Amino acid sequence: MRLREATPEDAEAIAAVAADAWWAACASALSADAVRTALADLYDEAFLREVAAEAAQEEEFRFLVVVTDEEGEGDEGGDEGTVIGFASAAREWADEAELFTLYVDPDHWGEGTGTALLEALEAWAANRGAERLVCSALAGNTVAVAFLESRGFERVREVEAEVGGETVSEYEFEKPLSG
Repeated sequence: MRLREATPEDAEAIAAVAADAWWAACASALSADAVRTALADLYDEAFLREVAAEAAQEEEFRFLVVVTDEEGEGDEGGDEGTVIGFASAAREWADEAELFTLYVDPDHWGEGTGTALLEALEAWAANRGAERLVCSALAGNTVAVAFLESRGFERVREVEAEVGGETVSEYEFEKPLSG
């Protein structure tokens, strides 16, 4: 697998990974209608193209994908491969970066893809002077909660949030970064 910056051309693949991951990890925490609404609101391909283009121009915003090492037919070792995960983060305050997204195709869970994305964003944030990384996850998304806690994030509070038109519990997490 290879990690690289997301491009506007990745939008369709990113949307597909998001859909697969949401259905696998969030369906027990949300109704099917809420999952469909959230995916339509958050992972519209036109919006994802804009976000990828913006990330390429912004020093304080990072949008990464992980692709397989597969080479396409006739490929001479180019950038071909399948997007199997993505993550985004931004430095929001002088001492804090926020992890906005981190999703991996469920067929690739447990292979280190999420860890590679997280470690890359942690290093990026620390190099930019952030002292901590913050994020949130649905309280009912046991996959995300377990992943974050196993990688040193601490739950700092539980809040109510609206996701896909439903009010749900969400955990806010924080992790100190070493610079």
